Amino acid sequence: CAGGVSVADVIAKGFERWGRRLAARLDGQFALAVADRRGGEALLAHDALGVVPLYWSLEVGRLRFATRVRDLVDDEARNSINLKEVRRYLLDGGPGAEDTVYRSIGRLETGTSLWISKGSASRQSDWDPRGVEPVVYGSPEQYVDHFLSLVRESVKGALRDRPSAWLGLSGGLDSNTLLPPALDACPGLKAFSIIAPQWPDADESPWIKRIVERRGLVWQAINAADVLPFGELPQRFCGAPDSAVIHQRVNAALAGLIGTDIEITGNGGDSFMGAEMGPAPSHLADPLFAGDLAGAIGPVRHWMRESRPRRPLAYWLTHGLLLPALRHVRRSSVRPPPYHLHPSWLLCGRRPLRRSRPRQPKAAAPHCKTPGHQAILDDLWQCAEDQNASDGLYACRYPLFHRPLFEFLWAIPWSQKHLPLCDRYLQRRALKGLIDDDIRTRIGFGTGTRSFVEGLRRSKPWQDYLCDSPRLAALGLVDADGWRHAIQEACAGKTGAEALLLRAMTVEVWLKQLSDFRPASSFS
Repeated sequence: CAGGVSVADVIAKGFERWGRRLAARLDGQFALAVADRRGGEALLAHDALGVVPLYWSLEVGRLRFATRVRDLVDDEARNSINLKEVRRYLLDGGPGAEDTVYRSIGRLETGTSLWISKGSASRQSDWDPRGVEPVVYGSPEQYVDHFLSLVRESVKGALRDRPSAWLGLSGGLDSNTLLPPALDACPGLKAFSIIAPQWPDADESPWIKRIVERRGLVWQAINAADVLPFGELPQRFCGAPDSAVIHQRVNAALAGLIGTDIEITGNGGDSFMGAEMGPAPSHLADPLFAGDLAGAIGPVRHWMRESRPRRPLAYWLTHGLLLPALRHVRRSSVRPPPYHLHPSWLLCGRRPLRRSRPRQPKAAAPHCKTPGHQAILDDLWQCAEDQNASDGLYACRYPLFHRPLFEFLWAIPWSQKHLPLCDRYLQRRALKGLIDDDIRTRIGFGTGTRSFVEGLRRSKPWQDYLCDSPRLAALGLVDADGWRHAIQEACAGKTGAEALLLRAMTVEVWLKQLSDFRPASSFS
């Protein structure tokens, strides 16, 4: 802040003026606690999109809070596992609403703050995108211009007063959306990339090198083979299921590289820019919820004609209209389950009558009027909270998680975001002339599966650690023999539902650590 006024001073003045409505007046990515000792009141709040997590516990008038759940774990939490939330995380992933894996610890969900008064807590809504009015422009260029101005604004804010910073650069869209404004805002910008030349089908380095040469960037390449997952057994208590425990090697490498600088990352683009909506996107069913059946049939026929592979009209009516509408009415996720068959090793989440099929996840976010907006908001609720794999080793900023940018992308017509054979339509148009067209239009895959399998295959200590007396089996969540077989199958590249297997691994690590954990208070 200018004039020698600190951020804390500004927050205090804002609290004096707006009280419990303070968080609704703030923008950025933050977590804060303000206490009024005279009135015995306190406010816990974080940014509107929930990028910075905030956990809390209130016991007998004693308020505790932290941005990492492990800092609140004590004997009471250790002995009060919330098994319902463990099952939900295992099956669906991402943060839940306000529950954590401990019954005595709560979490502030996206768009909310917590008001403490006279020893009791009440939640309040600070932000709700469902009230944002639609944005309709007269020309396609206006959408592109508005999008780019919002990205520039967010990147400039993330890099304010930073003479140097690092950008996590890929050959995809999100990091390259940030690159031009980041170079303008931070002349000392450097870039790093995780590359995999040993796996040509998953390696993005040919595209990245062209981008680096075109921009004249200082660039550091990190070979994925040198920082494979499962490189080291878990050392520090994670506090909750967290994928950071398998990525310790890459986290340490990035911490050594970035040091006291910050990283800006393009994480978040997939959440609400029209990516990964599936072959029959859920927004096709939106007109049904306005009572406009005729208005739904036209777009469905358009998608049927333009999409590949070609599918009959019955498919589009079923998967584009009927199923998203039914799921939305039932308050389930409007998208199909992320895996087709229920793994034989997993005992929870099986449907009673069709045990081989996974159950449909529940919608994570508050109920929206239409399936299309429900899909966007569910994605935000699932991934906005910072899963910060760096474990606090270096600072990270997320410019795409910018409230004005989210609201703009929420409000514009679907025809500006997603077309048949072209996801992220607006983002791809905005990058025209900034990167080569073959990069702008490509679909990237990354190195996740290859590195996951190779890292686990090479690490016999991790295999033994996961298979030895699995705590998941003790809680009735997995079949012990089936779990051990699934680990061995994964070492051979047969991962099945890889995301689910990874979550189960993080739960197993957390349960093992929890059984040996001694809170700091127990040493006194």
